[in-house]
Amino acid sequence: MGYGVSAALLAAMLLAAPTVPAGELEPARDALRRHDYARAAALLAPLADGGDAEAAYQLALLYLPRSTDVGLPPDASRACRLLGQAAASSSRAAYALAAQVESGTCKDTGRTAGEWSALAAAGGHEAPRAAPPTSVPAAEDPATLLRRAARAGDLAALNRLLAAVPATLTGTDRRPALHEAADGQQAAAARLLIAKGASVDAVDAAGETALAIAARRGAADVIGVLLDAKANPNLTDARGDTPLMLAVSAAAPAAVDALLAHGADVAPRNGAGLSALDFAERAGKSASATRIAEALRARGASSVARASVARAARADDLFSGWSPLMIAAERGDGTALRAALAAGAEVNATDPQGLTALMLAARSGHAPEVESLIGAGARLDLRAASGDTALGAAIRRRQDAIVRLLLAQHADANATLAEGAAPLSLAAAGGSADAVKALLAAGAKPNAADATGRTALMIAAEKDEAATVAALLSGGADAHATSAAGRTALALAVQAGAARATGALIGAGELETADRDGMTPLAIAAQRGDGEILGRLLRAHAALEARTRTGNTPLLLAAAAGRTDAVRQLVSAGAKLEARNELGNTALLAAVAGRQADTARVLVELGADQRIRNSASQSVADLARQAGDPALASLFGSR
Repeated sequence: MGYGVSAALLAAMLLAAPTVPAGELEPARDALRRHDYARAAALLAPLADGGDAEAAYQLALLYLPRSTDVGLPPDASRACRLLGQAAASSSRAAYALAAQVESGTCKDTGRTAGEWSALAAAGGHEAPRAAPPTSVPAAEDPATLLRRAARAGDLAALNRLLAAVPATLTGTDRRPALHEAADGQQAAAARLLIAKGASVDAVDAAGETALAIAARRGAADVIGVLLDAKANPNLTDARGDTPLMLAVSAAAPAAVDALLAHGADVAPRNGAGLSALDFAERAGKSASATRIAEALRARGASSVARASVARAARADDLFSGWSPLMIAAERGDGTALRAALAAGAEVNATDPQGLTALMLAARSGHAPEVESLIGAGARLDLRAASGDTALGAAIRRRQDAIVRLLLAQHADANATLAEGAAPLSLAAAGGSADAVKALLAAGAKPNAADATGRTALMIAAEKDEAATVAALLSGGADAHATSAAGRTALALAVQAGAARATGALIGAGELETADRDGMTPLAIAAQRGDGEILGRLLRAHAALEARTRTGNTPLLLAAAAGRTDAVRQLVSAGAKLEARNELGNTALLAAVAGRQADTARVLVELGADQRIRNSASQSVADLARQAGDPALASLFGSR
């Protein structure tokens, strides 16, 4: 079944249901014929509560997210609970639940989508024969699924989705998948989307192109893909910023070089009258900022005259609401700053966003000005409207020298910042090992969790920041701590495909800690098919036969997901080919049930026993016939 249900299809599905022996569904069916869905729900609810599987299944369909309005508010949580209730005795409910687990609508059901499909098949419910094995079910929100796959760089999922929907598909926010690939710094995903017809110069609801987003991220590889596809390097965003300005602000020399090599113009000024060189000059005197400024000057770039720094702020520019002291702090103009202080400027005055001169100097990396302001009485504990202190502002801009300077002046290393973040979490997210070390030395709590329940170690692990992970472990970060889903930092790194962080965390142990679904790091890597990480875990002797809550071993998970290379790795390492899950499926049976013909073929080559039957007494030939896959039929149809 599809993930999104139209009113007409919904009625047809419900009215096609077999009659319950007691005939109690007939009033509800009559209501459905008249499209009185509210009455139908009212009639079905007591039957479902009484344990009627068919009523629970039909009621679930009414509450699933759908493509048209039937007068009932979608309630995914209730629908998933009802499907789970019905699935034990209804193969159609099990199949529907498989679809919802696959789409992400139903979570924490205790089984994977493949396992629910296998349970449905065991009960006699076969998948529609018309759909080819690689077809993508119509999602409740295909645009969201497409964007999610693009951001994660999941090329397999992208290819499946793009077989059914266009690369230009957007949701109500007009955000194309190409923008998500840029934001996630996924060059391969961006290349695939462009090859499938994504527009390189399309803008989202905020007026941004994918190139602007990649430039802000400093993602040079994505920028290269977009520019090779003839993206316009000089399109501006709503503020008048060009991709070059954004790359300069990100302190990303490689991104700047790529833009300049493809014709990015150094001359434009944004709405505030600033050029790319202005952005470089106000970034301080770091090696990357200096290199960028030199590259821009070599192309003939010019900046705002320094004599204008101390002018009064105009209402229509970047400095709106700023005093001369604030402007000098932002620009790192020590002469103007000292003059403003000598003239009696209020050192702790704020702009409309609550920013102080100290925050502006800190985020721009101007150490002498930070020292001057602190000497003049600037308060370290003041917060902008966002919730950040000067320390938070410096950490977000990766101004490590300023972080050390502020901590030396006793800035609070454990202050809660914007969106509930701790300074250590921010530094971990930014990949700044130096800032992490400085914060730990200043007393930052190494295991404090942020508003989402993640520690700095978990954040760094997901970001694949190996040096930051090492710094946190040395500073007392607990590798045993788990997230809300019960995953350690190692498990999170594996899930994110963070190979370097995985290597750094393996030595800290926790190889066998399973999440609340019973998934160990090896199981996660096997299901994802991540060969490099899988190899690291296998070399560290991760348990090959660890079981999930539903009895799956890493090999079973890899087989069901069609991760053929992972299957080879696991079998080569000694994984048991005939291990069974709670449905009685071996890896071969799981691959066939999941319509993974290539994986099934490899398992046969590796010696998998084709005579074994599962708990429903089904053989691989039985499952192959049910799958309706010609490739599987050719493998097992004659058996």
